[in-house]
Amino acid sequence: MALAERLPRTSVLWETTINLTTSFIPLGIPCTFFVNLKATTLGIKPNTVTGGDALFGQTGTDTTTVVAPVLRKTFAAPVVALSSITQFTITVDNSANTIAMPNLGFNDPIPGGLTGGKIASNSCGGTITGLPAFVNLAGGNVAIGAMCTVVVNVTATTTGTKSNTVNGTVGTNLEGQGAAAVTTVVAPVLSKAFAPTIVSAGQAVPSPSRSTTTLRLHWTTCWGSPILFLRGSWLPD
Repeated sequence: MALAERLPRTSVLWETTINLTTSFIPLGIPCTFFVNLKATTLGIKPNTVTGGDALFGQTGTDTTTVVAPVLRKTFAAPVVALSSITQFTITVDNSANTIAMPNLGFNDPIPGGLTGGKIASNSCGGTITGLPAFVNLAGGNVAIGAMCTVVVNVTATTTGTKSNTVNGTVGTNLEGQGAAAVTTVVAPVLSKAFAPTIVSAGQAVPSPSRSTTTLRLHWTTCWGSPILFLRGSWLPD
């Protein structure tokens, strides 16, 4: 008895074809053999086994579908103030799948200028390491048709655009995935001006020996609206 089976091209094994060239089956007793495979790409994977010798002309076909959750990342706000605390969220979305997803893992280096990373919440389970500079998840899981999140608090310590990408860990159900997010850290602009800028010696000034000047504090909010403040300022000697 003989049979040959060509494995799907995206399966990982020592060989891509299984050939059984000699076998004996006792009367009335079925035989079965099992093959462990690793799925490396998503999609429908049809597979056919073809019989030979006593099984000549017979075939057996079956199909499996490889799915994976989707990895996402977002910052709580597109613009944040310098020295403020903000959050980013890493989401594993399994809502489109009908099987649970164990063995979740990702690596997320927190961008420079966002410091003191602390976990605010974690519904993905597993173990998180690398804080405060990294958020590395190992052994996470998400239920059938569900989503899980890891929320991290960070402090903005430098201004500018902070871009960041989280990547799925090799050998996990998030392998090959990446998700990027961007936030911008801004700070107030402080300026001061005398009016007028030139005065003559002995020129009278308002009592009690001080003039009025403008202290302009310019703060651009997330909506782009400036806020101005006026204050008095003592004259120099």
